[in-house]
Amino acid sequence: MSDFELAYLVNETLNAGSSRMIEFMTGLFAMLVGSYVAGPKLSRGVVWLMMVLFTMFAIATILPAVGTAARMAAIFQLVNEAQSLPGSELSWVTTPPFNPAIFPWYVAALLSGAYAGAIVFLQQMRNRDDDRLLMQ
Repeated sequence: MSDFELAYLVNETLNAGSSRMIEFMTGLFAMLVGSYVAGPKLSRGVVWLMMVLFTMFAIATILPAVGTAARMAAIFQLVNEAQSLPGSELSWVTTPPFNPAIFPWYVAALLSGAYAGAIVFLQQMRNRDDDRLLMQ
């Protein structure tokens, strides 16, 4: 693989990764806003439906994001190897200062934590009392 192809692959993989994160953050924001606005008014069945739908959405977005992060880690490993070769034109490509192999685990932990936080937030908003909050 030429240096140009490798640099292009880095760029496209980073674009794919950012698209995956944007998809997840959009759904997460929708869940948080919906929980805050309608939380106290939702019945138990609707809350369960929201949690099931959000769980399916999270699975559909977290797994591809982790896969993209794994591909990024492999590509960064290739870039590190190519940069060490004499005459390499990839010196301008910066790679993470840490071991790229932990990147998929980092993305998985970050997105799973955000998912769990959204579920807890939904439950807290469901249990809040709007009248009590307005009186303060």
